[in-house]
Amino acid sequence: MNRLLWRLRYYALGLLVCCTIPILIFDIPRRIFFKKKPPTGLMRKILGRNPKPPQKDMILVHGVSLGEVKLMETVLPLIEDKLGHTAMLSTSTDTGWKTLSQNCGDRHLCFFPLDLPWAVWHFLRKQKPSMVVLLELELWPLFLAGCFIHRIPVVLFNARVGDRSFKGFKKFKWFWGPIFKKLHSAVAPNQLWADRLKELGVADVHVGASIKGEVVQVASKEECETQRKRLQLNEKPILLLASTSQNEEQAPLQFLKQASWKNDWQIIICPRHPERGPEIKRLCEEHGFSARRSSKNDENNDADILIVDEIGCLGALYALAEIAVVGGSLGSGRHGQNMLESAAAGTCTVVGWDTSNQPDSMALLQEHDAVVICEDQAAIGQHLETLVQDPTERQRLAQAGRQAWETCSGAAERSVQLLADSLKSN
Repeated sequence: MNRLLWRLRYYALGLLVCCTIPILIFDIPRRIFFKKKPPTGLMRKILGRNPKPPQKDMILVHGVSLGEVKLMETVLPLIEDKLGHTAMLSTSTDTGWKTLSQNCGDRHLCFFPLDLPWAVWHFLRKQKPSMVVLLELELWPLFLAGCFIHRIPVVLFNARVGDRSFKGFKKFKWFWGPIFKKLHSAVAPNQLWADRLKELGVADVHVGASIKGEVVQVASKEECETQRKRLQLNEKPILLLASTSQNEEQAPLQFLKQASWKNDWQIIICPRHPERGPEIKRLCEEHGFSARRSSKNDENNDADILIVDEIGCLGALYALAEIAVVGGSLGSGRHGQNMLESAAAGTCTVVGWDTSNQPDSMALLQEHDAVVICEDQAAIGQHLETLVQDPTERQRLAQAGRQAWETCSGAAERSVQLLADSLKSN
């Protein structure tokens, strides 16, 4: 009776989804001709047809994009070891596919189907996973309904439930409630998100730990010293604007222009995209600063601001900096950069108001009172002024951030063990 009910839901939802096909048809040429992003694996996603897996009873581990794929690479050996099954891997985005192809090319890889009734059906009938492990909270109603019909257990791993998602799920609980109740189990990084999953209807929820920190690597002393010499840094304390995007340097530079202490600090800007080096130099000069680019060795070493417009330097800069303002969170629309990289390096970490893409890292740092959050552009200057004048608070934040990162040690193994124990007990 339960399977029949889910079949009826599947057909009804499938009819509704089919009404959105004109939107999909319009979006494809838009991506190709206007955004210059031809979708990789489009026909596989639309049809749900991927190569047949090399063996039976494989676990499907799905990560939607680059961040989840990196997490996948960390937990994959543990999942296979503790669950006793070989895994096949799926992703949805171009960047996720490129990373999987480069790092896991010897595995069975497939594109996750679009949530279209025929695509989901073909995918499940051909791949025949014995279990589905969804990293974080990637929920597609038709796909989940198809799993329930085929009696494939679905588990959520490192499941994060942000404020916005939680409100949306609760608002449409009449729709999402049966889906959450049917999920086999979930492992959440913290108690807050575990409680939210229980409230949404997941019966078997476990509290693991934040795995985000296990993919963060701290620069060695040797690497830091090499970069210090190469970049010709002096002994002044470093204020780092890290991984900034367009429009994110404007407010800090405006404040620094008026700051009385700016000459006592070494100001470094390391943009997210190195090709922005000339643009940032012009912006610095417009604010009255002299600036040099690290990619141009013949420029003035006595400049007010150093622009590190090269890749591979950020880890060492975090470790060398006294204060790091982590970009992507200052109104660029990028919704945050992993601020745990700064905290792990033992640096006083400052972020902006938009960190929605980093809920697990932010939750961990806030739990340890290890991050300063600027509510708006004006608050950037206010917080920097306070931190510059208070070395004790800088040290406290730096130590708290490092301690928060250290709690992540072994998080992946503990979380996978919880998942394995849950599966055995059910």
